[in-house]
Amino acid sequence: MRISPTTWLVCALLASPTIGQTADGRERIAFTVLHPSHAGLFLSDIDGQNERPLVPPGDDYNASFSADGQWIVFTSERAGSADIYRVHADRTVLQGLTDSTNYDDQAVLSPDGETLAFVSTRDTGTANIWLLDIKKQRVTNLTKSASGNFRPSWSPDGAWIAFTSDRDTPLGRNPPSWELMQSIAVYIVHPNGSGLRRLTPLGELSGSPRWAPDSRHLVYYHSPEPGAGPAGPTEPSTQIVSVDISTGASETQTSGPKMKVAPQYVGDKEIGYLVESGNSRSFELTSGRQGVAGQIHDPSVSPDGKTVVYHKVAPTDFSQRDGLKPVFSINPKFELFLTGFYPDYSRARDQIVMNNPAEHWRSSMPTEAAQKSFSKLIRLSFPPPGRRTEI
Repeated sequence: MRISPTTWLVCALLASPTIGQTADGRERIAFTVLHPSHAGLFLSDIDGQNERPLVPPGDDYNASFSADGQWIVFTSERAGSADIYRVHADRTVLQGLTDSTNYDDQAVLSPDGETLAFVSTRDTGTANIWLLDIKKQRVTNLTKSASGNFRPSWSPDGAWIAFTSDRDTPLGRNPPSWELMQSIAVYIVHPNGSGLRRLTPLGELSGSPRWAPDSRHLVYYHSPEPGAGPAGPTEPSTQIVSVDISTGASETQTSGPKMKVAPQYVGDKEIGYLVESGNSRSFELTSGRQGVAGQIHDPSVSPDGKTVVYHKVAPTDFSQRDGLKPVFSINPKFELFLTGFYPDYSRARDQIVMNNPAEHWRSSMPTEAAQKSFSKLIRLSFPPPGRRTEI
């Protein structure tokens, strides 16, 4: 599976980490990471009218409605690590549901609202589907796999959980691509862990399953090629497919080029999905209706089909990477600082030097201007904010 620059689940590109040491013996790591500056959640009518923020900004993403439409659950990094929160659809009563130093994401509530299914790296460091009994605050690992498991979805009758997994699928390549591509398939399992079954072929790309109201059919996005299409001039393309979980019979619901992801039923028959082409994104429906458009990600439609929640991301502002920003560290033995390009410590470990990020990013090509940009350095002293000197 080719990850887009705006994908948030373990998507950071670590560049030139540099290790120093604090006075109390902790390791200090300064690094650059390429990801959007922040994400925020929004509500709108399904056609994009009446857009408004769902919650105050806090690096929030991957939202979904509860079956009764009363709650919206989402991932937030407002407290440091990624945890699961919920808020009423009328934007009141914000509550935290998980509190872990591990990565929790992609949460969905059970039809009765009592159990949360979500992706977490807790215990093993591998992405598994976990279940949280909200009243008892008890968590259990549903998938217990050494492979990656993502995008859980409850059947409306509560009998099944569908999810995507790369288990039993070796990495592959699509010529002339040089990248290793991930293959994923759709699986279903009972909430007690029994009845695990694969619904789609191995060696392909089948993801983000969502249930039909009849609890018998699933819809997912699909490409016969791992990585959702070859690298190079050809635009990646996927289609939306539905499958009968009893018979295995499948039916392709869309056609044509472009990436089509995040499928979901809107009512009994209509299917909505996000179309991605370059920087353009729009939520479209199989009836021909046009939904919300713009820089939206991971849309989720309310049970009554009238409202959609999604997140938007702000592009990385490299001009602001000219200091040392403390960031959350899962390990108390390490201090982490986000900084500019190619940081390096002084011998005494009390100062750091780096490229001026704004100048470096504007002159990233191997030209004379780019070569000159490497002479535009910034020196910083600890502790932050410290003294800043351009040299």
